[in-house]
Amino acid sequence: MAYEHRIYIIHRTELYPRKEGAEHYIFGNVIAEYNCSRMPGSFYDLFHAAGEIDFDLYVDGDVNNTLDHYGERCKMLKPAVVIDYLENLMADETNEWHDYRRLAPLLGLLKGFNMDQWEESNEYDNDTIWVVHYGY
Repeated sequence: MAYEHRIYIIHRTELYPRKEGAEHYIFGNVIAEYNCSRMPGSFYDLFHAAGEIDFDLYVDGDVNNTLDHYGERCKMLKPAVVIDYLENLMADETNEWHDYRRLAPLLGLLKGFNMDQWEESNEYDNDTIWVVHYGY
């Protein structure tokens, strides 16, 4: 079990150039941060198999914060994937982690987002809210 794990709920934004020759820029702004210390191993496994973040991430005013303290690229998942994982884990009373204190608040946070309010037309599956895992 690792002790420095957190997730960021981020809003991924694409800025399209208005001038010819200008760069197409993609970045993520942190909307919420959640401490995931001592989460079940399956939680880390979920993100281990996820895709790596492929854009700049703004955390606490710093840009390009895409690497954890070991130099590993942060991983990202769609909120629906994490919600599904949490709901299944919490429903399985045979799993020792089903009532772990950090699960319900995280599930409530993720379910509290109305994705329609955050979606914008873009080239990335039209999903602009992502769950980014930072850990070591």
